[in-house]
Amino acid sequence: MTQIKVTMRNGEMEIYSVGHAREPIVCASVSAILETAVLGLQAIAEQYPDQVQISINDRTPIKEDNYGNS
Repeated sequence: MTQIKVTMRNGEMEIYSVGHAREPIVCASVSAILETAVLGLQAIAEQYPDQVQISINDRTPIKEDNYGNS
């Protein structure tokens, strides 16, 4: 199962996605949406570097148990 957690507070938004859907079309759809959002943000950051910064960090895979639950 793909699990997505969106946290919004005080004008800030955090999106966290983990896992893998059973059906490839579902997993591909979620990946496409998230990757497109990142590409769009990168383009805006390039055009307006004094107003937008983006940082993309590589991480080691985390356990499928999503948000800190063991």
